[in-house]
Amino acid sequence: MKYREIAVDDCVKLINADGNYNKRIKDSIDKLAECIESRGHKLLSSYKGNKTAVLIDFKCGHEPRRVTPKDYKKKNGVGCDRCSGHSSEQAREDFFKRLEDKGHKLLSGYINNTEEVLIDFKCGHKPSKKTPKAYKLGQECVRCSGHSSEQAREDFFKHLEDKGHELLSEYINNTEEVLIDFKCGHEPSKKTPKAYKLGQECVRCSGHSSEQAREDFFKHLEDKGHELLSEYINNTEEVLIDFKCGHEPSKKTPKAYKVRQECVRCSGHSPVQAKEDFIKMLVDNGHELLSDYVNNTHEVLIDFKCDHKPYMRTPKEYKSGRVCPRCGNNSDTKVAKEDFLALLKSNGHRLLSKYIDNTTIVLIDFKCSHKPSTVTPKSYKSGNGLCKKCNLNKDWYKQSEESLKSLLEKVKKNNHKLLSKYIDTNTKVLINFNCGHNPSWVYPHRYKNGQKCQQCNKVNSRGEIVIKGYLKKNKLRFKPQFTFGDLVYKGKLRFDFAVYKDKELYSLIEFDGRQHFTLVDHMGGEDYFKEIQMKDKLKNNYCLENNIRLIRIKYTKFDEIEYILEREFAIDSEKSSDVISFYPKVGYYDSSLRNN
Repeated sequence: MKYREIAVDDCVKLINADGNYNKRIKDSIDKLAECIESRGHKLLSSYKGNKTAVLIDFKCGHEPRRVTPKDYKKKNGVGCDRCSGHSSEQAREDFFKRLEDKGHKLLSGYINNTEEVLIDFKCGHKPSKKTPKAYKLGQECVRCSGHSSEQAREDFFKHLEDKGHELLSEYINNTEEVLIDFKCGHEPSKKTPKAYKLGQECVRCSGHSSEQAREDFFKHLEDKGHELLSEYINNTEEVLIDFKCGHEPSKKTPKAYKVRQECVRCSGHSPVQAKEDFIKMLVDNGHELLSDYVNNTHEVLIDFKCDHKPYMRTPKEYKSGRVCPRCGNNSDTKVAKEDFLALLKSNGHRLLSKYIDNTTIVLIDFKCSHKPSTVTPKSYKSGNGLCKKCNLNKDWYKQSEESLKSLLEKVKKNNHKLLSKYIDTNTKVLINFNCGHNPSWVYPHRYKNGQKCQQCNKVNSRGEIVIKGYLKKNKLRFKPQFTFGDLVYKGKLRFDFAVYKDKELYSLIEFDGRQHFTLVDHMGGEDYFKEIQMKDKLKNNYCLENNIRLIRIKYTKFDEIEYILEREFAIDSEKSSDVISFYPKVGYYDSSLRNN
């Protein structure tokens, strides 16, 4: 049978025995038909179920492809693999086209996109092996790019000679530490040749040695007139310090002390200070403590002197303004029940189920023409005394008109165009984002909350996909969409990737699309552009203030992502999981690295 121009296989029970449509199957086919119609594609085979592949002509000039309706109907639905560049044939064609364009020669058989092949780069060096995938991303002769072991050795000794430094141990490879005399007056120190070539020199001169940390700590003590009362171990082990402020000595790590040189009592963060503040507030308010004080978060019994019973509160809650719950009208269960039953009686309604508490659903007969309906006592007390259906009939038209009006205002402001009829806020509409891509179906409420063109979002995610693939390939521990609890602007700010070394945060990575640098009308206009710039500024400042390394890569450097990450992380081809240490910085990749 056919339904909405789609051939439905006999195995699909679209119509029930009673002659009505099976709602679940009908909705699935309806959505498939809408997607095919909106995308201008054509279904060439019968529908056998949501997870059984169908043949679709994507009207792009390539051969039709099989895809499951479930995958096709997704927000960023599966399309032609040739157009997306994910087919094996497309990968092969792209590889051989690049070989021809570059004038290079393939010396071994092509297997697939990830199997290494031998290529003569016509540069005078020996042919070298590359995967077609890496070759298409710009990786060429290892000698020319400076990534061969011989080249690495030559570059290292050239750096030594240029700097006037002296090698005091045997060179093994690019990642094995060697002892170098930096001719600066300090003792020789160890560095990997790779780190040395990236600019890392004497640790004492750069201020990152343990001796330097110790000297800085004792200098701060002397400058502030404070006294060390315990033995110094290292920069992160706590020591006892007398701050000469009248309070008892307190413990701090040397690292924390160098950031903030003050006593915990003076800063208001000590448990003793918390107790004193609590007792003082009790006295000022005329309240009485009826149980022992334990700490700031352990409940105590307080008499609020208001004729109600004493009540348990944590000192922290009390100091934030929470007093007697009966007086504050967020009362105990008995008062809540009495208020609910009194309101029922005054409205002439009838309770048909047992009352449990203020937030558990009960069944109420509203004495209207509709069936009894469920509601929580809390919602009932804050409502208008109408059942759900009465409320729906009363407010639906008004809400729908207001929603459409706000949608049209948003569309006009963004210079977009509404191409389909508006039904309600939970039914998708077709919007032309005027960005060069096909119009997209979006929910009105999501559009008003800032949802953009789906194809533009895909483009922006390409850089993240390449970065993620690189991190996985080199066996680096990472976490996507990383946040800090204290970095907030309209919600927690997210970094694209956090990279770890030895279970500690090593570096953050951000891939910045075009909307980070220029105003893009179809992506929210001037307001959205200013918001992005504000968020980027907050992230940069946070990393600088907290000594966190951040790598930002501009969208124009998409083809150089792997080269940038290799340079930043100093990845060695033989030991891909070995990452050198690097001093915190915020780095921006905009101008071409290959010319540096």
